Amino acid sequence: MVSNLSWAISLFVSTLEKKVTTKDKKSEQAWFLEINVPAAANWFIFAAKEVLAGGAKVGKESFEASEMREWKEKGFSRERWGFWKKRLEELSTSELLSEDAKEAARRAVISMSKAERAKK
Repeated sequence: MVSNLSWAISLFVSTLEKKVTTKDKKSEQAWFLEINVPAAANWFIFAAKEVLAGGAKVGKESFEASEMREWKEKGFSRERWGFWKKRLEELSTSELLSEDAKEAARRAVISMSKAERAKK
């Protein structure tokens, strides 16, 4: 599972930690989000508990640099998880995304909240 998580975390970073610099639905950036937000969201929808539990086991090299902020810790952290959740909440109302992509983001946030409650 860890090697799959490495791929997933790379997807989360490249999708959820990049600055959105356009409002044009036909831009390359909007297309990238339209494809990758549902892909990232599905990891959380179907495996949020596993991502939360296994993220710390993924090597720090799986994390590319974030455009959105600097992290106190390199690699996975609860702070980073919270940031991804917040970004999915923001993207769930983005005018750049289709209703299907926004719904995937909403469902991911719900699954992440359930995983947090189960972890406590």
